[in-house]
Amino acid sequence: MATVYKRAQDKGKRRAPWYIGYTDHNGKRSTRKGYSDKSETERLASKLEEEARQIRAGLKEPLKEALAEAKKQPIAEHLAAFKEHLSNKDVSEKQIVEVTRRVDRITEGSDFKFISDIDAHDVESQLSLFRSEGLGKQTSNHYLRSMKQFTRWLVRTKRLSDDPLETCSMLNVQTDRRHDRRALTNEEFSWLLDAAEKGKPIESIPGEDRALLYLLASWTGFRKGEIGSLTLSSFDFDNDPQTVTVEATYSKRKRTDIQVLHPIVVERLRSWLLKKPGISRDTLLFPVSGKVPGGTERKTAKMMQRDLASAREAWLEE
Repeated sequence: MATVYKRAQDKGKRRAPWYIGYTDHNGKRSTRKGYSDKSETERLASKLEEEARQIRAGLKEPLKEALAEAKKQPIAEHLAAFKEHLSNKDVSEKQIVEVTRRVDRITEGSDFKFISDIDAHDVESQLSLFRSEGLGKQTSNHYLRSMKQFTRWLVRTKRLSDDPLETCSMLNVQTDRRHDRRALTNEEFSWLLDAAEKGKPIESIPGEDRALLYLLASWTGFRKGEIGSLTLSSFDFDNDPQTVTVEATYSKRKRTDIQVLHPIVVERLRSWLLKKPGISRDTLLFPVSGKVPGGTERKTAKMMQRDLASAREAWLEE
């Protein structure tokens, strides 16, 4: 017998959903989220019980029924479930937004209403249209990668029997280099640090702070959000070798990252800290990320561009 109930934390909340407890076709007790309307949830509960009974009696095939039901749902509902799946996997909010935005843009442009409408040729044509409007090949590949991630998930969750984009392949980005990049030489990096140290505040970050930020980032490989989470307690100056740690909460890999520091980096860091006697153990040293409590979102690319421009001017004057 199916039961309809609200979770303990939802009792008294009128718009909170009801849940269904029922025995599935395998004879196991299962839970299904219902609606905020109790009567609608009770009707769904009766339907689930009847479907389970028919499958046990051999009157229905579960996979075929699941596929047929999935095809009736608008693609927007599947995308919402996909977004929830990414969130449950602890994918960053930024990445979730980027992936779902790309999928949404392709499906809307291709006029896909249901997942059964997804077609490899239409997706490739839509991406070709995007590129004719100025989208680079590398960004086009990002769009396709997000779309393929979505269709693979549809197959894994028994919403599609086959992946309609299995034959779609990435483009050769070497034939469309919009911005060729290279690492700075040691000399160029020294010019950058010198320009930052002598420069005026950018994005409210003083020059000396920017120089040390660049130095730490280049030595550790830490990203903006990871650098933005560092406090005095992140550094261990007593051990040999000396290290800096980013907690799993702020690490892109969602695990604690520990990096060994070069003695020169430690020396510069200690000299810099001597000029900031008011810093406590938990004060953010480089408050450049709004995703860190107490931090402020800064345009670090703008900082780097201005300091690089200043470094180039100084180099030309030599």
